[in-house]
Amino acid sequence: MISVNNLTIEKNKKKIVKNISFFIKKGETTCLSGRSGGGKTSILMSLMGFLKPNEGIIEINNLTLCDQNIYKIREQLSWLPQSIDMGHGTVYDTLMFPFSFHINKKNTPSIQKIKENLTKLKLNQEVLKQNYNTLSGGEKQRIALLLCFLLKKPLIILDEPTSALDKISKKTVFNFIKSHKNITIISSSHDKEWISFCDKTIKI
Repeated sequence: MISVNNLTIEKNKKKIVKNISFFIKKGETTCLSGRSGGGKTSILMSLMGFLKPNEGIIEINNLTLCDQNIYKIREQLSWLPQSIDMGHGTVYDTLMFPFSFHINKKNTPSIQKIKENLTKLKLNQEVLKQNYNTLSGGEKQRIALLLCFLLKKPLIILDEPTSALDKISKKTVFNFIKSHKNITIISSSHDKEWISFCDKTIKI
């Protein structure tokens, strides 16, 4: 699913990632771990084509990451950043907004499907009527994660996906992710529980 060969990334003429190579199979949940500032988020940004590496080759689902393929690759992924800002409307409006775009319309979820997934994430269905900005950090993180899965992309990229979650919420999220098969996840995290949950850890 993801092949990275000899990836080198520089910022301000300083190499923050040097000659990194790894392979992630379809359906694997993988975590990039290591010290802060070590280049984990930069690698994730490179996978999405938002940060151009100085050297190396990235392939995603048999497509080489380049200007010609970048939009085809982005069509296959959803992204959960560490800092979550998903608008100012209700939670329902926030969840539905991405499905207003042509590329996502075919995957528009029913209200019943949304409610079923809210239950799995231990979120009250009444949350749909709340203003997104009134939610707690943990609620926002679970709503954003739910959106990633509702989009039905084969690849999900997560940056510190459990940073706002308590122990109980983490277990809920782990069970939720396990219930979805054949989705490839690559993440960055310092969280030992998340690292233990993942199928594979790549130290950066």
